[in-house]
Formats: sequence, structure tokens, C-alpha cells
Amino acid sequence: MGNEICGCQTEVSKKYNIDLDQFRKRYHEHYMNFLIKVLIIQIIYVNC
Repeated sequence: MGNEICGCQTEVSKKYNIDLDQFRKRYHEHYMNFLIKVLIIQIIYVNC
């Protein structure tokens, strides 16, 4: 996963007047937290 900017990120950034770099950073942090939670659930499921 790179730092690509998709059209929807640009659109939301413009619509809500959010700095695009800040928006991308927040999006990336939320996505990484989601992946960590999924990984933990999978590890727990495999060990049961």
C-alpha cells in the first residue's frame, strides 16, 4: 500500500476543506488500526 491519492479522498478533502496531507494521514492511521484488529482476531481464532 502506497501513498496514492484516490479521487474520493480528493473530493472529500475539497468538500470539507480538509488539508489533503492531513486527510491521507488520518485515513492511513485508521486503516492500519483496522488491519491490526483483524490480524489479532485471526490469531485468536487460529489458537482456539
